[in-house]
Amino acid sequence: MINDALRYMGISNPSGEIEMIKNKKYQVILMDHYMPVMDGVEVVSEIRKFNSNIKFIMISQVSS
Repeated sequence: MINDALRYMGISNPSGEIEMIKNKKYQVILMDHYMPVMDGVEVVSEIRKFNSNIKFIMISQVSS
C-alpha cells in the first residue's frame, strides 16, 4: 500500500528533467549511477547548484 503522502516520478533522460526538478519540491531522489547523457554524479552536481537540501540515493549494478 502506498501512502498518499508518497509521490514518485520516473524519468529516462536526466539532463532534460533537471529543469523540472527546479520547479517541484523533492526530499529524496533515487537514481542509477549509469544513465544516458549524464551520469548520476553529474546529475547530483547540477541539482546541488540550486537545491542543497535534496537527499540522493544512487544505485548501480556492475556485471562481469
